Amino acid sequence: MAYQEIISAIGLVGLGGMLQSGINYLLNKKELKSQAQHEFKNTRYKALILLANAMLDFDKHQKELKKHGRDFTAKAQLLDELIIERDNMILFASDKVILSLSAYIRNPTREGYYELAISMRKDLYGLKTRLTFSEIVGV
Repeated sequence: MAYQEIISAIGLVGLGGMLQSGINYLLNKKELKSQAQHEFKNTRYKALILLANAMLDFDKHQKELKKHGRDFTAKAQLLDELIIERDNMILFASDKVILSLSAYIRNPTREGYYELAISMRKDLYGLKTRLTFSEIVGV
């Protein structure tokens, strides 16, 4: 009888180890996928914030955009690029980011730029910030 209990115990430990390995594999796979999505979103948001900032003073930022491979000759081209970015963001961005960018496209102001940046910050890092435009710029 003791012999059968020992074999059962060994089998149970082996089964438990296999089960734990399987769970760890699935959790690691999910974590890697989540990390890749976060890195992609972070990269897209960095590009978008540069484009949105350039929209505020196109002439000043035109050379900087060219350094990053964005050779816009007119502000209308930049606006078209922001619209394309917004349409692509439907796949991965939060509703608040998409709505903030849409509002910014309709009326590109410094306040709209900061609202967009804050919404991206919340989406990327889950921050519960209450910062406002006037607090950031000291108005």
